[in-house]
Amino acid sequence: MEKGTLGFEEADALRWFRYWDETSKAGGVVPAELQVSNPPGDTSKSLIVTGKVAMGLIPSNQLAAHQNLTQDKLTLVQVPRGEKVRASCSSRAKVCRDMRRRSTRRKWRR
Repeated sequence: MEKGTLGFEEADALRWFRYWDETSKAGGVVPAELQVSNPPGDTSKSLIVTGKVAMGLIPSNQLAAHQNLTQDKLTLVQVPRGEKVRASCSSRAKVCRDMRRRSTRRKWRR
């Protein structure tokens, strides 16, 4: 957000909401009634464990607890990411320098 403005255009927001509306209507999103039956603290009622979804987001440290409650083989994968966005280095030299440092550190962690 710069100077009190949003970081996206109205068309971007419309595409985002349209995407989720279409995905929901096509059955690609868990209905709200089902999602609320999935208490985060009770692994035994997880939608993954009960077989109501094919995939979901869970903390990596809960994988073993989920796996112990289902005969299906569970696999942990990284959430997809988009392309990196780089700031213009001419006007934001410090920010760009910091981004380069963080980017370099990430490469070594992989």
